[in-house]
Amino acid sequence: MLQLTPEGDFDFSCFFLVAEEAEFLFSQNGGETYKHNVLSQKTLLTSLYSDKELNSFISYVLFYLSQLDIPVKRGTFVEFRSSLINICPVGRNASCEERLAFSEYDREHHVREKMINDLQQRFSQLHFTYLIGGLTSFDVVPEGMDKTFCLQYLTDYDTIYFFGDKTNKGGNDYEIYVDPRTIGYSVTCPKDTKAICEKLFLH
Repeated sequence: MLQLTPEGDFDFSCFFLVAEEAEFLFSQNGGETYKHNVLSQKTLLTSLYSDKELNSFISYVLFYLSQLDIPVKRGTFVEFRSSLINICPVGRNASCEERLAFSEYDREHHVREKMINDLQQRFSQLHFTYLIGGLTSFDVVPEGMDKTFCLQYLTDYDTIYFFGDKTNKGGNDYEIYVDPRTIGYSVTCPKDTKAICEKLFLH
């Protein structure tokens, strides 16, 4: 039985994955639950926070980004999804080359880490969790809505394997990777995942 837990929305996930092969698909870190491609549960940020709180947070994020001195900025810096806010300092419209360049720059200058530290201090009353994922962005989710959120729907299964690349502390795979309810594997590429799956399930 295959389950997928991407951080993007359902349409985005289907673009990259053959979703019909999965019994469950938990998009937006589990904020949306699909069973056999049918939406069965959805948690909305707007049901957990007031517009005033969200507006204040997003306005400050945009201000912070406007003051940020990095080599390149492109469009779409803040993406408000139903269950999370995605923040991308370089902009989601950056080209592949620009995204890779930002990733290298971020590795040296800790752009995302510094921004997260600032937001944690300034908006501690909102009880957000900040999760670094991918090359360029990080997710902002309500406390408890990291990828472990989806495990509440999988209580009928004795063994749950998890494969992720951001399994270090602060990465968006860390919480589910170390959760005692899962057997976690840290991978760096699809080839890694394929090799481990073949060893686990085909031998």
